[in-house]
Amino acid sequence: MKKNFIYLLATVLVIITISELIGIVPVKMGKVTITILPLVFAVIIGMILGIPYFRKGILKRIYSKENVGFSGKYLIYIMLPLMARYGADVAPNIKEIFSIGWVFIFQELGNLGTVLLGLPIALMLGLRREAIGATLGLGREGELAYISEKYTLNSPEGRGVLSIYLIGTLFGAILFQCFCTVLTLSWLRCTSACDELWGRFSQHDDRSFFNSCSSSS
Repeated sequence: MKKNFIYLLATVLVIITISELIGIVPVKMGKVTITILPLVFAVIIGMILGIPYFRKGILKRIYSKENVGFSGKYLIYIMLPLMARYGADVAPNIKEIFSIGWVFIFQELGNLGTVLLGLPIALMLGLRREAIGATLGLGREGELAYISEKYTLNSPEGRGVLSIYLIGTLFGAILFQCFCTVLTLSWLRCTSACDELWGRFSQHDDRSFFNSCSSSS
């Protein structure tokens, strides 16, 4: 057990080092630029090494039931410093956050929507206790820490929140970046079209405009 645990820590350090060496990778897809963070590479490498086909030899020891159970049970001790860091970053800017006003409150409706909309759908799909973790919120670090502390990740609730966290890490960031870019480009095209129409309209005085309207009618 102790030897397998050392293998686990060494593998985690190697995966983190590789991911940090890769760094932030921007990928251009037409006019859309997708930023892939080191966390995504760490998750992908860990998932590939955990595939049962590759789980042979030393990898079988690393992904043993004892190590997997230990990781799920004590993940909270890794999440707590991260939550403290988030709090330390937010606290000095709390006035700026509150100055945003109703927009800040409005975006929090997304967390409420996961319960009102996501929970019934999850139950219809056959999820039971997993639905609690999957629909608690947007499935980011805050929800992951809360479920880890209350239920641990070895529970059905933990599997639910971890699934949403991994899906959000791998696909959510890419989806939202594409979505935001498309909305931004659409808004820029709309405003440029409105400016062009207004420029054409402003070139004519009111009299010529009404004359053109009357002649066309």
